[in-house]
This record gives sequence, C-alpha cells and structure tokens, in this order.
Amino acid sequence: MNKFKVLLSNPLVHTSLSPFEKYFDFTIFSQTTNATTTINTFESFLNKVNELKPNAILFVGWKSSFKLTRNEFFEKLNKETLQNLKIIANHGVGYDSIDVKGLLNMNINDSVEMKNKKPSIIITNTPDVVSDATADITMTLILNTSRFVRVFENNLRNLQWKNNLENTLFGNDLRNKTLGIIGLGSIGQQVAIRALSFGMRVVYFQRNQNLKFEKDLNEMYDNYLSKFNLFKRMNDKNIIEYCKDLNPLLNQSDFVSIHVPLTEETKHLIKKEQFKEMKSNAIIINTSRGAVIKESDLLEALQNGVIKGCGLDVFEFEPNITKELLELNEKVPCCLLPHIGTQTSDSRKEMEELCLRNIESVLVKEEGPITPVPEMKAFF
Repeated sequence: MNKFKVLLSNPLVHTSLSPFEKYFDFTIFSQTTNATTTINTFESFLNKVNELKPNAILFVGWKSSFKLTRNEFFEKLNKETLQNLKIIANHGVGYDSIDVKGLLNMNINDSVEMKNKKPSIIITNTPDVVSDATADITMTLILNTSRFVRVFENNLRNLQWKNNLENTLFGNDLRNKTLGIIGLGSIGQQVAIRALSFGMRVVYFQRNQNLKFEKDLNEMYDNYLSKFNLFKRMNDKNIIEYCKDLNPLLNQSDFVSIHVPLTEETKHLIKKEQFKEMKSNAIIINTSRGAVIKESDLLEALQNGVIKGCGLDVFEFEPNITKELLELNEKVPCCLLPHIGTQTSDSRKEMEELCLRNIESVLVKEEGPITPVPEMKAFF
C-alpha cells in the first residue's frame, strides 16, 4: 500500500516514529547550514512543502521563526500540494502561528467558498495534555514572585547570605490572597485547583460562567480541604466567583494570571488602562502568549509602582526580551522564564503523540480529528 507522506517541521524528541511507519513516510524539514549558522527560513520551508506535497504537516510553531499565513503560505501552495494536504497538526495548545481564520476564508476547492463547508485542510492542536505542566509553571511564578526568590538566590550565589535584607524585604503568604484567572479553560482550571490547596480564593473572567467547575471546586474544598481551615480569615466569601467583566476581577485580585489564546481580540488585552484598575500590590502572571500584555505598558506600570510585580514565561517579542525588564530594581518582584511552560519530558511526549494520533485519525482511520482547533470543531 502507498504510505501517506508526513512532513515534520522539527524532529520529535520524546516519541519514536517506528509504530507509525506502517502507514507514514516521514520527512524531517532539512535545514540548511551556513558554516556556523543554521538557516531555517520560511522560504525554504515553503519550497519543501511544495516539493514533497505531503498529506500532513506536523508543525512545531513555537520553535519556528515564521508563521503559516494565508497570503504567505496557503495561497503559495501549488495545486497538487493543496489537493494532497489534509491536516496540519500543531505541536502546542497555542496555534497563533497558523492563520486559521485566513485558511477558512480561502477559495481552494474549485473556487467554492469554504465558509460553512468542511475545511479541506484540518488544523489541530494539543489542549489538555499541556495543562498540568503549564499550571505548575504558573504556580512556580506565583511562588517566586510572592517570596522574592530571585533576589535571595542571587545574593546567596554571591555569598552574601541575606545581604541585610532580613528587615527590609518581605514576601507575602498565598493563604487568603485572591487569584484572578483570565480564561478558565483546562489550564486555568488546573491553576485554580492548585491555588485552592494554597488557601487562595479564585475569581475568574471569561465569556461564559462555568457552573460545573464552580460546583466541582466547592465540592473539592468541602470534602477534602475544609478540615484544614484554609479560609478561616476570609469571612463568607466564596472560594470561587465569576466576574462578568474584566475590571471587577482586576480590582480585587492580588495575583492576575492569564490563560487565553492570542487572537485579534486578546492582543494587548492587558495594557495601561487595565493596569490602572489593578491593586497597587498586585502581581501579574503570564504563561499564555506574550502579546496578550502590552509589554511597554507593563514596564511603565512596574517602574511607576502602579502594580507590584510580574511573573512571565512568555514575552511580546520573544525570544527578544525588553531590556528594562531585566534591569528592574530588586524590590520589584519579578520572575522571568524563557517559555518553558510545557518543557517537561512527560508533557512533550504527550504532545508529540497527540499530533501523530490526530494525523492517524484523519488519514488512516478517515475519521474526524481528535482535537481540532476551536474554529473547526463545528465541522466535526
């Protein structure tokens, strides 16, 4: 039997391709090397796609310096490639590197408008399997910023012990603090569960209220955590509360944690106006996408004491970091990580396997994808 052709934008690190080779011929995007520099250009990738005419692409968008846009990628695929390509499996929950909206609006099937028709190219992502790892790194940022870990560790590494800060620099307990979660999807829910065990109260903002999760979290507290009196100083406030608008969440949160995808609507969701709504002792945490926060406004808010601190695993212009963020005064609680939210062997293996299973489901089993991106769920 003829095997399906699958192009990998990057090698897989944790998963063997052998179990899938019965059905697939795998090609790894061949990077060109110029003496000491590896050249991974969009043009060479596009040429490779048109040359191979694959049935599927496993795209590690977060490792690539380019995006698959309508104008620059999809409309430059030749006719045979468009006919062959059935699925792009995105390695990651975030898929802002792929222009799904542009793809859905393309006329690539005999000039028939694709709107309201099953897309010829299916886009999938890897939700849920990244939730635990990303929630863990969120709590890592919360803990580090709440206790000035960076400052004390740097002093210790410089053999300065507490460096006379024992009477001047104090962190805060998490118990009885309010955590505002923007986007209570699978990652946001896992953050809420972890926060509850630290004695934090949760408020959340998104389009729709999640009554089922509220019920589940309350039951978790009533059945397991209430005996430890985690909230004995929080009066009669609910352990989780829905905010219909963003400002009420910002007004009351000691920590604000962002868990929304990057879209046209969420780009710069948090900027100067939102920072002004936050408490002066608030710390903002971002493990979603850097451009959800307008980084220049964040820096201004930190420098002027509008908010207290930040914990960032993502940056607006990554891998470039705003220089001034690296130079903040030690009294500004700030923890910066190089986008390692899913960088565990367990999560990466699950992500790779889910990509391959999506491709298998579409091409071999001729079934719908396992995890289509939200814009395509209605088609399956």
